[in-house]
Amino acid sequence: MNWVRLVEVDGILYYVVAFYDSVHVAKVGTNKLVNLGIPPDAKGTYLYVTRDNKQYVDMLLLAADQSSYEKGENNNYYVRIPKIFFTTLE
Repeated sequence: MNWVRLVEVDGILYYVVAFYDSVHVAKVGTNKLVNLGIPPDAKGTYLYVTRDNKQYVDMLLLAADQSSYEKGENNNYYVRIPKIFFTTLE
């Protein structure tokens, strides 16, 4: 696990967890991580999460792995998750 962020959606806290090659979400108090299915070339990312929008949770995945810079494979991604997705997590 590289990074963990907390995000509040409609008064409920969720973890957003970034591993080297994947990002997962879990409701706080549960042990079930749900894979978000980010692009396969999003590796070694630094994770920014915000919930300023009323309908979405926005994430920025910034390439933070030194080897990706050396290989010229540093890809950054903007991910927008509908708030309704979080209500399906148990």
